[in-house]
Amino acid sequence: MTGILGYGIAIPRTRIAAEEILRVWGNTFIELIKDQLMVSERAVILPDEDAVTLAVESARMAIAASELPRETIGGVYFGTCTNPYDSRPSSTLICEALGLSGSSNCLDVQFSTKSGTAALQVALAMIRSGVHNSALAIGSDVLSRYTAPGSMQEYAASSGAATLLVGDEPGRVIAEIGAFSSVSSDLSDAFRLSGERYIRSGGMSTIESGIGVIEHIVLAVRHHLERVGLRPADLDQVIFHQPVGIVPIALAAKCGFSMEQVAESIIAYELGDLGSAGVGTALAAILDRAHPGQKILLASYGFGAGADVTIATVTEAIIDYRQRRRFAVEEQIANKILVDYALAAKYEGKFRKSDHALTAWL
Repeated sequence: MTGILGYGIAIPRTRIAAEEILRVWGNTFIELIKDQLMVSERAVILPDEDAVTLAVESARMAIAASELPRETIGGVYFGTCTNPYDSRPSSTLICEALGLSGSSNCLDVQFSTKSGTAALQVALAMIRSGVHNSALAIGSDVLSRYTAPGSMQEYAASSGAATLLVGDEPGRVIAEIGAFSSVSSDLSDAFRLSGERYIRSGGMSTIESGIGVIEHIVLAVRHHLERVGLRPADLDQVIFHQPVGIVPIALAAKCGFSMEQVAESIIAYELGDLGSAGVGTALAAILDRAHPGQKILLASYGFGAGADVTIATVTEAIIDYRQRRRFAVEEQIANKILVDYALAAKYEGKFRKSDHALTAWL
């Protein structure tokens, strides 16, 4: 049995309300953002935070909750599309910060906003092939820092990290992860060019047209359920990629799932779009209250990349795990400080001063 031994998330405490962004820009209607798209707040990244620092924090939680010796962790697989470095890895930094063995295998995975599930696939493959007994699969993004001021994406683009410690330790796997099905496509619904800071939209990807997230996830889910011989009614919980809160609801309707199957996993209303950390964070929230035997479908999406789908089956080990865990996802989500737009823009470095060198050192 190969699956999850522990999990952890990291969400910045600093948040900004949709009403505050609208107050500054006046570029839409609050009813559209909160009632139709279903986003009320998003996280604001602090000046000393990035995808790496959030990844380290979430990984520490995952390791602590699993009570697995650090020296037994053989791999660190870091998935993000907002890596602070263009030409060097961040997984090595994470490995050092966690105090893992120098012989650990480190790898950065860049597959748009499904980088988290891509990293999970790599970690599981390495374990099942006998290379490691356990590994960290991390999804982390700071989309809020890479979203242009005044754009519609600014209402939802958020920041966070989710780490799944996976392995094949007998009796310690709290949720077994099955096979993956993927749909890959070169659809440029969003992208960021080399040398540019802000993520651009390649066109309108609306729920009505089915372009992008809706189209790809529906195809991947149908293919996977047919492959494993299950019907939508056979799943207890369903977790979809959620750039906004309405997307998982629309996906549930198109894939044949009920509102009850998807409702508990919707986190975008309170947190916005967590990118590569979205599915992992929602899974952590579900595992906090899951019961043995429950089947949870995971479906991620990455712009210009496609969709990944798998199923996690909760085991009896979840009961003991829950007693020794040191955090609750709901508590982290509720632990917040609301700031105004000026402070959010300052924290995320969207106010820039010109460089005027006074001396060679200043």
